[in-house]
Amino acid sequence: MTAYSMEVIRCGTVVADGVDSLEDAEGYIEGCNPVDEVRWSDSLGGMQGGTELQKISIPDAMAVREFAEKIEVRPAEIIKWLFLCGKTVSNNSSIRFADMKEFADVYGFICERDV
Repeated sequence: MTAYSMEVIRCGTVVADGVDSLEDAEGYIEGCNPVDEVRWSDSLGGMQGGTELQKISIPDAMAVREFAEKIEVRPAEIIKWLFLCGKTVSNNSSIRFADMKEFADVYGFICERDV
């Protein structure tokens, strides 16, 4: 099972997890109605494609270099992002789960804690 992220017009981004295809994800979004007064068909207005998300398991802390290898980005991108967030790190510095999760979200990953 995979997860898909879809832009929904006038409603932001919705993540449908545990579906087998983009069509199933779209059907899930169109069919969900968590509040009776909400009419999803009126507010959706159409889907804007979809992006398959990849799930990864990461520990509570990990070196920048190791995390970069895991999500296949240059360590410099992570270091720059952390610097812009007010944190100074190097390739061998350890970063926390929350920072890794926030960074990975931008690259289409769903992070789960490694147990």
